[in-house]
Amino acid sequence: MMALENWTFSDNVFRRIQGRRGGGRAAIFLWVRSRQLVVERNLILNCDRGIALGNPGESTANLAGERLVYVADAVVRNNFIAGGPDCGIELWHVERVKVLHNSIWRPERNWSRGIRVGTGTTQTTLVNNLVHGEIRFEGERPRPPTISPAGWTGTSWIRRRATWRSPETPPEPLTKVPSFRK
Repeated sequence: MMALENWTFSDNVFRRIQGRRGGGRAAIFLWVRSRQLVVERNLILNCDRGIALGNPGESTANLAGERLVYVADAVVRNNFIAGGPDCGIELWHVERVKVLHNSIWRPERNWSRGIRVGTGTTQTTLVNNLVHGEIRFEGERPRPPTISPAGWTGTSWIRRRATWRSPETPPEPLTKVPSFRK
């Protein structure tokens, strides 16, 4: 979907949204000139991709010389994404996006794409996501993710819990360090 403003996608179930060869777009695919979006509490099972904000390609709607920003001011939170041949969540040419408290289960055959952060992603925060898979940075790599303040890396089924902020994101004051018990 394109050119959306003030939309919310919540409490949906998406199953087996697939292209002929595993290259179909995401169950929730938001692109070109979209802003102030909320994607929350969705269940996404065995779709080619889970949630995609932006796209690595260019659109004919882009203006010459204009900085590429496909999605701005969005929140992706509390979604559960499992299975599928491509990524759970992907971000390309987005700014001021928060990806919070999502659970993503990637099968071993495509482990490397739990969350995919691509070129043009600025002022964006990934916090408290449970990812069985990798958080992958493609294209321009501003900096690698850092482990959360508690230093917790998870159990055998939760492989990474990472916090990442793009360099343009101002730091938020830490009022309480989370504690985790085994």
